[in-house]
Amino acid sequence: MSDQFETSDTASIIPVLTIRRWKLGKRERWGKGMMMVVIVVAAVVAVAVAAVVPQEVVVVVVVVVVVVVVVVVVVVVK
Repeated sequence: MSDQFETSDTASIIPVLTIRRWKLGKRERWGKGMMMVVIVVAAVVAVAVAAVVPQEVVVVVVVVVVVVVVVVVVVVVK
């Protein structure tokens, strides 16, 4: 179980690093591309975790992914 949680934690850090890199870069050029990358990463992580982890944990992961996507959209809009 601990290995699975470590994997999902590491995966949830990736979008944060992507957002930071995007903020440091040129917003106009990279904004939409980075948003798509973050959404794709989040979707892949959600599918991978759902395939391995019990149902209760899947619900938590889905909530986290939704929150991450909402935050990314807000950051891109600003």
